[in-house]
Order: sequence, then C-alpha cells, then structure tokens
Amino acid sequence: NCSNFIEVTDLKTTKHIGMIQIPSCRYIVFHKNKAYVSSYASIDGSDLYARQGYVAQIDTASLQVEKRVAVGSQPEEMVIGDKLYVANSMCVSTGEMDHTVSVIDLNTFTEIKKIDVAVNLHRMKADRYGYIYVSSRGDYYDGKSDLYMINSRTDEVEGPLSIPVNNMCIS
Repeated sequence: NCSNFIEVTDLKTTKHIGMIQIPSCRYIVFHKNKAYVSSYASIDGSDLYARQGYVAQIDTASLQVEKRVAVGSQPEEMVIGDKLYVANSMCVSTGEMDHTVSVIDLNTFTEIKKIDVAVNLHRMKADRYGYIYVSSRGDYYDGKSDLYMINSRTDEVEGPLSIPVNNMCIS
C-alpha cells in the first residue's frame, strides 16, 4: 500500500528478481501463471485514489502487466474460482461508499457483472463448497460491520450473517 510497486524475490534465497510498477496497489492473488493485483488508481494510473480502480493481470514469468480491467471504487481483496471476484470499498475523493463485488471473466479479462452486497467491502475468502465470504466494514457511523456469503455457482448473496468481521481465515 502506497509503495506503488510489487517487489519480486526468489522464494529460497529472497534475492531481488524484479519490481512491477502498479500505482496504489493493494492485494494480490495467483491463478495458473498469472498474478492479479488490485489498485486504487485509475486504469491509466493518473489518479491514485480514483472513483473507479482496476485489477492488473501480470504474467509471472515475464513480470509484465498484460492487461487491466476497471472495477469499482478502491478494490480490495480478491478470490479466484471459475471467475475473479473483487471486493470494492469506497472512493476517498468523494467519500461515496461502493457496495459491489466485481466479477471478472478470466478468459476474456473483462468485468461481466457487479454483485450488490453491502457498503465498503474489504476481506474475501473462498471455501471448498463454492461459497465466497466477504466482509463489509460498514459506513463507520450507523452501518455496522457484517459478513456476507456469495454462492459462486449462482452469484447470489446470502446474508447478512450478523457477524461483525475485521479479518478472517477459513480452516
């Protein structure tokens, strides 16, 4: 966060291999030979806290950004199943809270839909049964933190589950 780059190191030696420039990068997930990175920046990188952020697709062999796709405001954590799911949070410049999860087709690397969940989404985890858990931080005033489930087969939301969540793991 705020470094504007991803440091790539050798797993065994921790020696520097390369650096990938991604303005206002946040989270990273991997699938096959690709890395996917969420960024608060506009798709052209000119605005570090844009109304609409993006996800970059990176080739893990060449360390090059291959594609970018615009998603919602300040994209946070992501999970991968048959599709890439991205939790959208809020726009710092306007204070407007996003309430969607962007769904990206991995074959075309395009946003195919937005799922309306709750305001200010953040954490995401997937279980082995096809459910994606996503946390809402609420609006910091009246709206409370809560946990929601998305059925990845139907992209339907189940919840709220009435469980305030700041962080989570599935075991």
